[in-house]
Amino acid sequence: MTAPRSAWRHARSAATALLALLALLVAVLAVGEWRGWPLLREPLERWISATSGREVHLAPKAGAAGAANFRLHLLGSVRVQAPLLQISAPAWSKAPHLLRAEGASVELLWGDLWNAWTGEPLRIHRLAAVTIDGEFERLADGRASWQFKRTADAAAGPATVRVPTFGRVRLDKGELRYRDEPLELTLRAVLALNDGGPAPAGLETQGSTNLFRIRASGR
Repeated sequence: MTAPRSAWRHARSAATALLALLALLVAVLAVGEWRGWPLLREPLERWISATSGREVHLAPKAGAAGAANFRLHLLGSVRVQAPLLQISAPAWSKAPHLLRAEGASVELLWGDLWNAWTGEPLRIHRLAAVTIDGEFERLADGRASWQFKRTADAAAGPATVRVPTFGRVRLDKGELRYRDEPLELTLRAVLALNDGGPAPAGLETQGSTNLFRIRASGR
């Protein structure tokens, strides 16, 4: 009878340890969701920067106003609230950045992330920002500022750049500038988007266009 009792004690101890571990994980997840995972901001910045080949910031520099307002939530969907979302321009560009958004909020569905992982274009379920400023350009040799680091299958030929699609977009105020050397074209767009109707130029959205002006000039 000693052996069965000893085995029962070991099994009960293992089950207790497993339950304690699960309880700890649930507690960590609950606290992390409640606090918005502040410790994950810098690792997330580094991961996105390494993946894209561009320097990415999700908050102002440490100590700046708003640096503590970053929040990340993972339950149900991936939701990021960032006081600043800034993507650097490529090294060859003289633009101050590719994209800079203040008061940004982004939501990604887990299913869309899985589709992107398997090769589909990334779909951003919801995007909101107080202000946004974008500088996009393409040189005569074909280099474009929106082309991020990517790999190509030699057998399949050069990799193509897949532009993300958007679900709902809300933008209080924004300005986008586009310069295309092969087309000898310069565009400047001042826009504001709110939830409801079609968005301009390639955005799939459920937002109404409150303001959209384009100023174009050839060189």
